Amino acid sequence: GTDVTFSFGSSGQLREQIVNGAPFDLFASANVAYVDDVVAAGRGRAGTKADYAYGRIVLWSRDGSIRPAEVGDLADERYERIAIANPDHAPYGLAARQALESAGVWDAVADRLVYGESISDTFQLARSGNADVGIVALSLAIADGSGHTLVPAELHEPLRQALVVTGDGARGD
Repeated sequence: GTDVTFSFGSSGQLREQIVNGAPFDLFASANVAYVDDVVAAGRGRAGTKADYAYGRIVLWSRDGSIRPAEVGDLADERYERIAIANPDHAPYGLAARQALESAGVWDAVADRLVYGESISDTFQLARSGNADVGIVALSLAIADGSGHTLVPAELHEPLRQALVVTGDGARGD
C-alpha cells in the first residue's frame, strides 16, 4: 500500500547525490563499493546492507547478424561505434573496460567507443542504432527478449550489487 518513487541513474551519480544529502530511503547499487561509500559517509545504515545480485555483461546488437561471437571480435573495424557505460561512474562500464583490456582489444577499440551515462542509456545507444554493438547488462538483453553473447565472467571483476537503507524514516519507514 506504499507508493514508491524510483530514481534511476548510474550508481556513481546516485552515490554522489546521497552523500551530498539527497533524500532517498533506499540505495540499490550495481557496485557494492558505492554502498560502502554511502555507509562510510554516514548516509546509510550499515546493518541494512545486503547483496541482492551479481551482474553479468553481454555483447548486444539490434542486428543479431553482426553480433560479435566474443569480445576479441570487437577489434574488427566493421564495428565503427561500440557503446559502453562510462567506466568512471558506471560499474557495468568498468566491467566492459576490464573485459576489453583482458581480451587485449582496448587499444584497438578505444577511439570507437561511445559512452552512455548509465547501463540503460548504453543499451539505448545500441538499440537506437547509434552504436553497432553495446556491452550491456544481461538483464537488459533478457528483458528485451533479444539474443546476446555472454561475456565470460573471468574477463572482469565481479559485478557484486548491494543495497542499503539511507532514509531516516521521515518519509514513512
